[in-house]
Amino acid sequence: AGLLALETGTLGIRLRSSERIVVPRQTLKMKVRIHNKEFAVRCKATKTRQFKVEYDDIKSISEKISLPFRQTEELIKEQVRKQLK
Repeated sequence: AGLLALETGTLGIRLRSSERIVVPRQTLKMKVRIHNKEFAVRCKATKTRQFKVEYDDIKSISEKISLPFRQTEELIKEQVRKQLK
């Protein structure tokens, strides 16, 4: 913290600590079809069917099909939701 104050010229630094609770989850590999092309994606899912698709997979597919990241993410999530039901 002292070095940070010297380098930035700040008059104060606020330090905080916190605990993190990790929800048990598993990594799944799934296939999705977008624009008549099949892609493999990895997603982390909980027992309650909450999930998150890996950023790198979304980015890679987005570049391959020339769609914006968010639009690609929504198309992937839609298919993953159906598969997790």
